[in-house]
Amino acid sequence: MPEYRESLIAGETIRHFLSSQPLGSLAVLNLWIDPTDKEVKKAPKTSCASRGYVYIMDDASKVKRGQLNSQKQVYPSAFANSGLPISQCGLCLVDVEFSARNVILNLDRQWLQIQLFTHTCAQIYTRVDWEQGICCVDNWKRGFKIGLAIEFQDYVLAFTTMDNIIAAHWSLTRSGLPAQHPDVFTEFHAFLVGLVGWMKSREGKNRDRPAMTVVRQASDIFPGVGVYSVCEIFNKAALSPSLTEDEVFTSASRTARLCYAFYQFAAEAHANLWTFVKRCLHGYTLAADINQRMKYTDQLDVWGKQCMQLLPRMHTLLEKFEVQLFSALFYPDVS
Repeated sequence: MPEYRESLIAGETIRHFLSSQPLGSLAVLNLWIDPTDKEVKKAPKTSCASRGYVYIMDDASKVKRGQLNSQKQVYPSAFANSGLPISQCGLCLVDVEFSARNVILNLDRQWLQIQLFTHTCAQIYTRVDWEQGICCVDNWKRGFKIGLAIEFQDYVLAFTTMDNIIAAHWSLTRSGLPAQHPDVFTEFHAFLVGLVGWMKSREGKNRDRPAMTVVRQASDIFPGVGVYSVCEIFNKAALSPSLTEDEVFTSASRTARLCYAFYQFAAEAHANLWTFVKRCLHGYTLAADINQRMKYTDQLDVWGKQCMQLLPRMHTLLEKFEVQLFSALFYPDVS
């Protein structure tokens, strides 16, 4: 599952690009996609797809993407088999919305939700970079896949992936898209309402699993809380990684600390992260070098750290735990 901050940066990258373009100048000209290995074998010989190159989808496209059991057609169904190229369907990028795990694009006549799976990134290429770079290298040599790309007059917005797993949801309205979960930062009250409903649904069930695992898997309630986000949030909440679901969510104090830690984690990202990431842009393309990538750990408290700072309370608890652990290991018979 993509992390909260990855989704935020994907949306901010597009917003940064959109804000510098003249209003109404981003008419959609083509939709591009990389073929899967199976599609390469089935593609007509000499076609771009048969050689593993990114290619333009037409209205007859039946290509599906997504997780194995929930794949969706990538081409918008409203224009499928219309006999018209997508450039004549009146689509134009006018706005972008943030949604944890997703990027929401307002294309005027259609809304598009790109569901971001692991290792998905929003990149914006100039036409020169696209035509003389991306299009000239097959997806095996390139090292990443084009899950879906939207071509404008001078730029191409591409959602790149490592494994070609991506999902596109099209709708005439924003409310018709699957992504409706509230954002903890902008809709904190709605987030709390959803959390309470989820907690009630968990009553009477086995709650002995680690709370960190449960939070990660409850992706509709804690969207964007993945493998490193959950570590950061539990640290901010001063919650032990060994606590069970029952020990966290039957305690009002622990539950409240978890909620506010999630809010704080999101608030810090909205306040500071774009300033950091903007330094890694080349034009509108995100291309961080190894040193810049390593500097991201400065934005984190525990993940990827060899040592970390502790609050006085946490330090005291750690010392008590170490004493108890030492006694249990070396003096097991001493009560």
